[in-house]
Amino acid sequence: MKRCLALIVLLSVWATGHAQYRALGAAGSTAVVSPVIQKKTMRIAYEASKPPGLRMRGAGTIMTICGSGLIIAGAIIASTADPTSGQTHVNTNNGSTYTDGEMDQAMGVLGVVAGVGLTVPGIILWTKGNKKYQRYLETQTAFNFTQNGVGLTYRF
Repeated sequence: MKRCLALIVLLSVWATGHAQYRALGAAGSTAVVSPVIQKKTMRIAYEASKPPGLRMRGAGTIMTICGSGLIIAGAIIASTADPTSGQTHVNTNNGSTYTDGEMDQAMGVLGVVAGVGLTVPGIILWTKGNKKYQRYLETQTAFNFTQNGVGLTYRF
């Protein structure tokens, strides 16, 4: 289960980073890079940009799905953990103390906390991005009802 949680964490970090990388427009980024690494690339002048809100909605979707997976995996790990793990025990023979090495409950709680930390902003980004995208689509095509009849408006 620890490996499963670690895999989910790695995948969610990668997916979130990839979504942010795409949202920043990696093809047209203006980041400062060493002259040794720079490559001359020609950017297509007629490339259409993505509609507003579409990238935000995609990043929110990825964050929400990964966060939900972390919450579920963390809850499963925490519920199946040994309740006596991570406690300090005293050896009766010589009086020395030792700590039980399993920390499944802590890993489960960390998974749930990380999942909530991804899910809540993901839901906010998802809904805000969807609202912006729907508003954009409404401005592109609209039916107008006037006194003279019905008109179709398409903006590009």
